[in-house]
Amino acid sequence: MLKVTKFILSLAAFALGVCALFNGTSVTASAAENLSVKLDRAYLEYAVVSELPVELSARVLDQKGNYIYGKELSFSVEEGGVAEIREGKFLYVLKEGSFTVKAALAEDKTVFDSCECTAVKLTFTNVRILSRIENVTVYTQPILLTGSVVVDGMDFPEDVHYELAYEVVSGPAYISVGQYLYLTGEGTVVLKAYSRYDKSSSATLEIPVTDPDKALDFDGAEELKQGRLESSDGGFPTLLVVGCSVGGLLCIAAAVCVVVIKSKSKKH
Repeated sequence: MLKVTKFILSLAAFALGVCALFNGTSVTASAAENLSVKLDRAYLEYAVVSELPVELSARVLDQKGNYIYGKELSFSVEEGGVAEIREGKFLYVLKEGSFTVKAALAEDKTVFDSCECTAVKLTFTNVRILSRIENVTVYTQPILLTGSVVVDGMDFPEDVHYELAYEVVSGPAYISVGQYLYLTGEGTVVLKAYSRYDKSSSATLEIPVTDPDKALDFDGAEELKQGRLESSDGGFPTLLVVGCSVGGLLCIAAAVCVVVIKSKSKKH
């Protein structure tokens, strides 16, 4: 009887293991059903007709709202003719009208998010760089860049319509994270700011950058630092003479103080 009972328990355990194995395979096969896609709508709801593209982005989330990385996404446009996607993720808005952008899991197109978009035509003028940039040295960094632009064509433009892009035209500097200027040496940096929808609407600014460590960078500076600089007539340079004179006076003053203190000590 005991052997029969053990056999039945072993058989039950085997059956449970097989079920678990098949269930695990089922979960793997339907993993996409537990995921969702969240499309970034910031530049889409009122998309601007422009020669400059909007880089599309979306996130994959699990049931708890956690980000899932490494999932490939596919972007597409419905009601084509108004806009199109190039190079997989760059949206070009060609003319005014309505269209829909869709982001889907590449492995399962039934998991997707979409946004109904309105293409608008705006004008951008009077770009200005507002950052207070003065007395700049190689140590003045990073510099946060800010600016403004006048937007016409909508009664109430979105915040994204006022965004500017920045670039270094020339000089020892570069832009990081879109709006931070980093300097790489001394010289003159030419900075350009423009509407992210219209590169022709722009402003430029020249920024002189100095290196305070090179303040004594002239002929003979190193010799002067080491006390080896001679004057043109063979004598001592004025700076060294003044330095010696000041040093001598300080020594004399110190000696007088010592004599006075000793005299007072003897009287007591």
